[in-house]
Amino acid sequence: MKFIGIDIGSARIKAAIIDESGKVVDFISREISGMIRQPLPLHFERDILELWESLCSLLKGDKSMEEIRAVCVDATSSTIVPIDENREPLHSALMYNDQRAQEEVKEILSQSITAQEFQEILPLDASLVLPKCLWLLKKPEISEKIYKFLHENDFFTLNLCDSIVTSPNIASKTHIDPTSFDYHRKILEEIDFNQDFLPTVAPIGEIVGHVTPEASRITGIPAGTPVVNGVTDASAGDIATGTVEVGDVNVNIGTTLVIHGVVNKIIPNKKSRIYYKPYLQKNFLVGGATNAGTLPLDAICSLANKEIRVLDKEAEKVPTGCDDLIAQSEWMGTRIPDHNPRVRGFLIGITKKNFTPGYLFRAFMESNAIILNRMLEIIAELTKQEINEITLCGGGSRSTIQCQIIADATGKNIKTVKTDEPAIGSAILAAAGLNRKYSVKEIVKKNVKKGETYYPRVENYSVLQAKAKKMYELIDRIY
Repeated sequence: MKFIGIDIGSARIKAAIIDESGKVVDFISREISGMIRQPLPLHFERDILELWESLCSLLKGDKSMEEIRAVCVDATSSTIVPIDENREPLHSALMYNDQRAQEEVKEILSQSITAQEFQEILPLDASLVLPKCLWLLKKPEISEKIYKFLHENDFFTLNLCDSIVTSPNIASKTHIDPTSFDYHRKILEEIDFNQDFLPTVAPIGEIVGHVTPEASRITGIPAGTPVVNGVTDASAGDIATGTVEVGDVNVNIGTTLVIHGVVNKIIPNKKSRIYYKPYLQKNFLVGGATNAGTLPLDAICSLANKEIRVLDKEAEKVPTGCDDLIAQSEWMGTRIPDHNPRVRGFLIGITKKNFTPGYLFRAFMESNAIILNRMLEIIAELTKQEINEITLCGGGSRSTIQCQIIADATGKNIKTVKTDEPAIGSAILAAAGLNRKYSVKEIVKKNVKKGETYYPRVENYSVLQAKAKKMYELIDRIY
């Protein structure tokens, strides 16, 4: 018996197949980064049908599909697509980092006192679902035909089993009430938003449908295979790394740098700097997504025409602090300690000595670590929960020098894992959803494989703390 987890990320589609014991027996992937389009500043979108066709092609070519007994999908958080009654998209999917709905944020806050108060749990931002929905509804060709607004996860579930459904984790950025694990009805009423436009919310891990004959024909997954309700890509990554117990903290360094800690209660954040989202066993994830991550690192690779492993080696030779070169790695606005969508990446302190690919590469890595540490400080301050150790995953965790810089900047022990792919987390959900004999925690406990441990170097901590202070002062001064 085999189970498949499908991960729709920003840069790749990935599928992990596990057996009954939870062991990964097959893993396939395909590049999709070229699908993202930016027609205007702050606009990020992609064709959801092109994405679906790419997924079908990837799965159909793998012989393991005929052995699949359950499937679960994860995808990028807060990416939405409007569909009509015939299940056809009415617009390209608006991506998680799309910021076009700036005016709609103002409208929501002016119309809903509850939404203002709810920012202590979910800071309102143009990247969230409701502002995007309002922006789309201002287009007559959409408002006249709209049937549902679906998250990316929901669209793929729909195409697999013809069910329109979401989970409280997937829909967390559509203002889920943490007391009911359903939509916050009062907010929707205050902004006069029709809840019928949103998919039904069902529990994480519940079977929500079965693969249709048509979906079976184009994917190779047997017709009748149960489809299990899933989570977003970052949350699936949390499961894959074993971040399932209260007190666990996971950091995913991908295109976006995401920090999640598991908590069993919500403590409102009056400064609106972090969010809470529903998770396993009625627990919550506390943390946030920043605009830091691997984007500037990939850009330098392209600019220098060098592979990451080569630049990693060059960065290892650069002293901590990069001889006062400061590189701000949030290129699409800052989220912490203050939300400011106008901020862009910058370089300050350039000299002949430090204007090299190795220095630039390390400077952006240090910026990633500084931003991560600020978020950890905020979480610790709010939850009063001491963080001694962090699990690191994602593409950035494969860089030895990035891991060590994070240990130095945070003063925490950093552990990596070998099972960090979100697709694995979704495969685990598929297995647990079909066979209630095994819980997610039990499967994780048996199969999460730890990697290296990195210990902080005290002499570097003070250097990076001083650099952090300068970087945030510069952001305030410039923007």
